[in-house]
Amino acid sequence: MAANASLRIRRSWRRWRKLLLARKQAPGHVVVHKRLLRDGFPGWLVVRLLCGGVRGRVVCPPELTLVTVHNRDGETLFERSARYLGMPCIVARVPPATPWRHTLKITALLDLVRKQPPTEYLLFCDADDCVIRDDPRRAIQLLEASGADLLFSDSVNDTFYEFMPEVRDWVDRVVPADPAWGAYLGAGVFVARWDFLEGYLSEAASYVRSPDDPDAPPPIAWDPRFPDSIIATERFPHGVDDDEAIHRFLQPRHHPRVQVDWSGKLALRGKRRAAEADRA
Repeated sequence: MAANASLRIRRSWRRWRKLLLARKQAPGHVVVHKRLLRDGFPGWLVVRLLCGGVRGRVVCPPELTLVTVHNRDGETLFERSARYLGMPCIVARVPPATPWRHTLKITALLDLVRKQPPTEYLLFCDADDCVIRDDPRRAIQLLEASGADLLFSDSVNDTFYEFMPEVRDWVDRVVPADPAWGAYLGAGVFVARWDFLEGYLSEAASYVRSPDDPDAPPPIAWDPRFPDSIIATERFPHGVDDDEAIHRFLQPRHHPRVQVDWSGKLALRGKRRAAEADRA
């Protein structure tokens, strides 16, 4: 019993250290986007700890709309952070009875973009593990500086590239030699020009499997030559239940209008690269 209690204390302390580190790193990042924020901490605590320092000092400009997507009745962490900072947030709400798939973020957002009165820009953030941490006008500035129409946050996670090696090769060619944070597209946070987004999301939605077609051929299959591996079928990414896979597949097709924020300033997501950490 004592050993179990000691283990729980150590785990709790590690989570606290990670949260405090996120708070230390957060200034200068528009959004904090970490799984840690939904694991083990009450939402009110996360919001006050990470957003309290900028409350009353940042506003959402009228030309920008904050948007998230989810299928729950209650307020999510991102909505809570926006409300705490006095910023309006629109929810592209998925019916609660609909089984959740990450690709619903594509179709629900497309529906919202088609129906909602547009602003010039849109900032999308995942519902459960994101908070606004700095002036959202900086998101617009990052988009404008990039020259893109859609700017995704970065990620250190390279999931799905194994199923599209030609995209991985392309990313390896275009990514800077020493990005400050992650090298890969992260779909959980992005800023876009509204008039570009509808067409892009329409193309992305063409790869989303319809909920009434659960028996459609899968986009990946087991490779019989290697017991623990899977391969992409000729349909990939059509039918894959992850929005990030689709966005990563589409990135080369729409470059340079679709880019990744390799500065890492749009969202604090992964770990800083070692070289950058050594310079800090």
